[in-house]
Amino acid sequence: MRRFFVIIAAICLTSCASLQKDMIVSSDLFAQTEDIIELEEKLSALDASVLQDKNAYLRKDFSSDCSALLSSINEQLQINGVQKETAARLYALAGRVYLLQNKKSKAQDYYKLSHNASKGDSQGIILGSRLGIVDNLNDENLISGASENSLIILERGLSQYKNANFTECVALLDTAFIDLPEFYREHYGPVRENAWRLKTIDDSSQDNKIISLLQKSQITVGQMLLITQDSSDYLFRQNAGKKLSENDLYSRVVKDGLLLPLSSEEPVSVKLDVPQKNQLVTRVLSARFLWNLYVLEKSLGDKSNLYSKMMRLGGESPIQDVPLDSKDFDAILGCVENEIISLSDGINFSPEEIPTAAQFLEFLRRL
Repeated sequence: MRRFFVIIAAICLTSCASLQKDMIVSSDLFAQTEDIIELEEKLSALDASVLQDKNAYLRKDFSSDCSALLSSINEQLQINGVQKETAARLYALAGRVYLLQNKKSKAQDYYKLSHNASKGDSQGIILGSRLGIVDNLNDENLISGASENSLIILERGLSQYKNANFTECVALLDTAFIDLPEFYREHYGPVRENAWRLKTIDDSSQDNKIISLLQKSQITVGQMLLITQDSSDYLFRQNAGKKLSENDLYSRVVKDGLLLPLSSEEPVSVKLDVPQKNQLVTRVLSARFLWNLYVLEKSLGDKSNLYSKMMRLGGESPIQDVPLDSKDFDAILGCVENEIISLSDGINFSPEEIPTAAQFLEFLRRL
């Protein structure tokens, strides 16, 4: 019996010591319903897509998905007897959707509704942070004792990603993923992978435009050239060490033939065979450009298309989805053979797949 009272006393002392902090975040305990978790899963998918493409909100499917999510949130809010803590979570989720739609005024209105319903909801804190109302997500009073402090840690990691502090971003996201539902890792995993690839540029690039560019889920040919110019010396022959504009850089690269295929069995021309500056970069275009740089750096000359010359005499392509008559046969095989670009699944190259900016930077560094 005495032991029982000792245990009770210890619990009471611990509870009293952290009571003030726990009260701030206690509303999280009321937000763990299956319906709300489903809403958060949909929100995380939308939020992650915006992190990877800042213009995602302009897409029709994005707009319709946001409208459907807001409708579902409002349905939950109409349920009779909804507790104020649950209402705080739902208002915060709605505010975050409005913010994703660039409707800041509506988001602010819903932040106030959430804050008035219950001050310590994690999603409300995140919304407040994105609105610039909550200015310190490192405040221990925000997360101590919270059942969902991992949401705050996740948001801190995403904030570090936006600020190009990629090393810290990776550490925070990895910590958050441990306790959060699996869908958070599924949706924000690509952000984490991009941060992992980009963490070496924390000190290597001082150009904010390039840092922002490197966070894109897809890039154009012109942007590929800007990244190459900023991250290497491979275009020194074209820029003489100066930072050229995208238009000037593209013109000089085209003039020097660095975007022409090397394995075409027909005569090639700038008009027909060179990708446009605003064309999206695929894995095959990455291979073409990087192989041309490799050929130039290694002074390969006539050996630049040795793979196609040999195998077209009677062999078969060693890569399942790259036919022998591909005009980029040598570029693809050369990049794979020299470990510049890996096969996508160990068998196929997936030529038309679109790499992220960070993946292209990885290819460039392997060069």
